[in-house]
Amino acid sequence: AISPYHILIIIITICVYTLYPIGRFDVIEWDEARNGVNAYEMLHNHDYFNLYYGGKPDSWNAKPPLLTWCILICYQLFGFNEFALRLPSVLFTIIFFIYYYKLMRLLASETIAFACCVVLLSCKAVLGIHVGITGDFDALLLLFLTASAYHFYRFTIYNKYADLLLTGLFTGLAFYAKGPAAFLYLPGFALYLTYTGKWATVLKNKYGWIAICVTLAIAGTWIGLQTIYGHTT
Repeated sequence: AISPYHILIIIITICVYTLYPIGRFDVIEWDEARNGVNAYEMLHNHDYFNLYYGGKPDSWNAKPPLLTWCILICYQLFGFNEFALRLPSVLFTIIFFIYYYKLMRLLASETIAFACCVVLLSCKAVLGIHVGITGDFDALLLLFLTASAYHFYRFTIYNKYADLLLTGLFTGLAFYAKGPAAFLYLPGFALYLTYTGKWATVLKNKYGWIAICVTLAIAGTWIGLQTIYGHTT
């Protein structure tokens, strides 16, 4: 079980540290600024499968556009400003911490899981520039990777194949967040299955193969969309 009070404290802390300042400092050069321009131009040229910069196809940013779509929605809701550009990262960070707490809860007590979250809340690698408080890809990637790790580990404990399918789903969504970086955890998953002797449980069951197909299918949709609608850059 997870403590709703711990989750509430974590969410309030994140909001205090992020929602107030995110609209009060300039857009960061390079990645964040380019992501903001990509979403702005997508909203105006109505091409939702290609990124543009300066009115031309963007040959520098080749990542899938899930973050761009999220920023675009926030632009429509809140206008063209720093708050709208960064709000998706804040929301992704909140959900990441919920998953992180749940993952730690599988490993330890409520108190230790909460303490781990408190320590992580003080880490600029999560609530800092390029991650939780700017319009960059990493908060979204971190969310999906952590969700995939949670469901993978939960499967190894309870042998519930729904968790195996969710591992495949979140790994596929991580591809839409930042391309091949989605597969960062797969070697670790493979090593853990080897260590625990659960390879047979995965490979001899149809749900293991379905989970693999789910990941490949989600990644494949982006490759297919690029094949059909993508510009050569």
